[in-house]
Amino acid sequence: MRSLREKETEAHRTCQQCIAKQGLPMKLVDVEWQFDSNKIRFYFTSDRRVDFRKLVRDLASIFKSRIEMRQIGVRDEARRLGGYGRCGRYYCCRGVINDFDPVTLKMVKEQHLAPGSPKISGGCGRLMCCLRYERDFYKEASKEYPKLGTRIEMGEGRGKGKVVAVDIFYGRVTLSDKEGSTTVVAIEDFKKGRITDVGDDEARSALDDYWRDIESGDGEKKPEERDEPQKREDKEGKNAG
Repeated sequence: MRSLREKETEAHRTCQQCIAKQGLPMKLVDVEWQFDSNKIRFYFTSDRRVDFRKLVRDLASIFKSRIEMRQIGVRDEARRLGGYGRCGRYYCCRGVINDFDPVTLKMVKEQHLAPGSPKISGGCGRLMCCLRYERDFYKEASKEYPKLGTRIEMGEGRGKGKVVAVDIFYGRVTLSDKEGSTTVVAIEDFKKGRITDVGDDEARSALDDYWRDIESGDGEKKPEERDEPQKREDKEGKNAG
């Protein structure tokens, strides 16, 4: 008597042939054959809705069993097929997590990673699940570090700088001056400086304009801006006369 695994392999091959013959836009992922042989479940992925009614009829006539077609996502596909991640360990979705919680770009930014980097994508092509359960560590560790965009005066003739990157593991902060030159300092040295302004991710463009337009760094308005109200008063006085 053939084992269930042998039956599943045969069903997978037969279904693949039927899909190709009918030209259906779907990718067969896995097959489950119940122990009592009363039902065969086929898992597939597709980027659209698929009319597989004829496929079900053909498979039912071949295997003389109930046929169930189940469409799944790419993360479920990775879980069913298994594999090894960039860390060298088995996929988290296959071994250590049960539910697929959302993984967002906000988590990527909180961990100071490049959003477009392929290194943060898992085998399914989506953001890696481990980004979620490492988030709490980064949020706690980031409390000791300045936000991106923070301006600081280092003192002792070392000039001013703006935070453009932080490295939590090595305890370093990267500063950039108005000319674009960068300097890497230890977080201990950074804390000895004088913070002149605290920015955030959304204020990067505004801080860039600040560096470019205000030389003194104290936020003082330009002379022509301060004189504008007096000009309006003089003009109103002439009109009244």
